[in-house]
Amino acid sequence: MLRGGCNLSVFDPRCKRLRGARTILTASLVSRAPRGHSPQVTPEQAQAPPGPPGLHGLARGVSAATGEILLAVFAFIAALALLLAIPGVEPAIFWLLDATFGRPLLSPDKVRQVHGIVLTPLATLAAALLYRWLGRRVDGLSAPPPAASRAAGPAGLASGLPSGLPSGLATGLPTAAGEIVLHIVAAIAGSYLISLAMHLLGAPVSEQRLVLELVGGGDLRRPELATLALSALVLAPIGEELFFRGQLLRRTWQRGGPVAAYLASALLFAAFHGNLQGFVVYAWLGLVFAHVYARTGRIGAAMAVHFGNNALTLAMLLLAPLPT
Repeated sequence: MLRGGCNLSVFDPRCKRLRGARTILTASLVSRAPRGHSPQVTPEQAQAPPGPPGLHGLARGVSAATGEILLAVFAFIAALALLLAIPGVEPAIFWLLDATFGRPLLSPDKVRQVHGIVLTPLATLAAALLYRWLGRRVDGLSAPPPAASRAAGPAGLASGLPSGLPSGLATGLPTAAGEIVLHIVAAIAGSYLISLAMHLLGAPVSEQRLVLELVGGGDLRRPELATLALSALVLAPIGEELFFRGQLLRRTWQRGGPVAAYLASALLFAAFHGNLQGFVVYAWLGLVFAHVYARTGRIGAAMAVHFGNNALTLAMLLLAPLPT
């Protein structure tokens, strides 16, 4: 109670001016409060979704994607060079292929190309291991990445899973199996629609030339077909998914967010295959493989979709009528 019978704690028409002065004084004290003494935040405010990333988020995504792409390219080149430089490794791989499937009845240059379709995914697998090792060294020299919970996806991160996993909580096997089937359908249907659209635009999509040459014969028991199947159905799904999704996508997602991660992994995946006419289709497949990994939290799901896509594509190429 102040002089004149004015009480600031209750409504009193005689104290309007004093209550206004108290409001101004309180606001001034709050604005001058030292750091660390912020006003209390309500649970609704704490759970409110963040605003659009803006230029800072865009710059962070571009920087993260560029850095990880350069690191990934260096890891692959170094792994391939190391694989070729170790004495006896390349001849041993070629001898093992010939001993298992038989030597193809092709010219020496063509035989070397056939052997090369196995060497490339093996180098990709080695590159995934090297990429992981290099990434840890780079992380130790730089500032820690942004909090994983901000870029991890709606489910957050699950304990026991690798840090930076895109979706966080790994789904159960039945749910993962359903996602695998849906994404295989999306991969095949999307590839067909993209090929049709590119054909209508006058830029038809074409499979890799060596693959078309290998499936062009009528005998399905040829050694080169067995080598192609080993590469496309076993080595490529394992090596490429560990490299592009298990390392490149995961690391870029953690540092630059999901958009940068999807684009970096899909575009480098498409460029990696060296087929300009099929670049858009390979980019689409890279997005599908990345999405099933993000949806399930399982790298094995991405491998399964990759295998299913390659198996159906190879079957369609082998069963397609020969050109007359």
